[in-house]
Amino acid sequence: MMNSHSDDKGVVYVAFSYEYFVMAMSSLRSLRQHNKKLSVTIITDIDAGALVRDFGFCEKVEFVVVTDDSKTDRFYKIKNYLFVRNRKVVYLDADTLINGDLQPLFDVLDRVDMAAFPLPMPPEVIGIPDEVNNANLVGYWNSGVLAYQNDEKARSFFDEWWSNYVNLGIHADQPSLAYTINYSSINVRCLSYAFNAILNTSYLRFFGGRRPERIRVNHYFHPHQSKPVVRELFSMHCVLKRRFYDEVDACRRQEMEYFEAKYSLIMCKYCDAPMVGFIVESLVRAYLKKKYGLEKALVKKKNRPKLRKR
Repeated sequence: MMNSHSDDKGVVYVAFSYEYFVMAMSSLRSLRQHNKKLSVTIITDIDAGALVRDFGFCEKVEFVVVTDDSKTDRFYKIKNYLFVRNRKVVYLDADTLINGDLQPLFDVLDRVDMAAFPLPMPPEVIGIPDEVNNANLVGYWNSGVLAYQNDEKARSFFDEWWSNYVNLGIHADQPSLAYTINYSSINVRCLSYAFNAILNTSYLRFFGGRRPERIRVNHYFHPHQSKPVVRELFSMHCVLKRRFYDEVDACRRQEMEYFEAKYSLIMCKYCDAPMVGFIVESLVRAYLKKKYGLEKALVKKKNRPKLRKR
């Protein structure tokens, strides 16, 4: 189903699984604080549109519910143009929070076909083979924020990107994006860090001295690296759980319980801890296995290392 909104400008998210749906809804709520009139499309496998329609931040939002299991979420991300009708489109990863007006992203499309954020580290550090990146002579790009003109040229680019993604056989979509840009005639403008502030240790080291108040799109990747992000996602989960926990099937309820157990552990004990992802995932899996009677799981309590007093 295509977005029925025909506005000139629009934002699109792809959110598969309950956790990413929570992230997309949190991102949408933050988007509405600064961009109230933009039309939004959320491509998701969760049929929750009717249940959240009266949320204030869901005005002018179209939920495209995917029921075809033969295609992955990468297909819908790369070919999101199939589901939007806007002339200018900004694709946002679900794991983003919006801190300002996105109008400059649409303005730049008056002069270029596409805009994306270039990664400031050599491709070999990320593990991209030379043949994919043209012997490292051309840059690498992050696909979490993409602004593009929704015209024939862009659609041909996305079709080629999907073809390269399938042929390369690399799970991440960014190597195939770099490969497609390298061999395409599409005009791509570099976005500043303000529109794709990637919040992990490597990037914070590089950009740590920049002015954080200018950041308009926080791209947090791993929620456990930021306590405010964890609190925001858990808050959104509580809102959604009250609304449609009783309306979904047992499988989706288990997803919701997994989310609640995981983020409760992160908030209570393990935020910013070393190996936090591994520890939390292990504990949550053990908790759910025990609760649902799948198998008994013994989890030893691990204390965080104490800091030496200076």
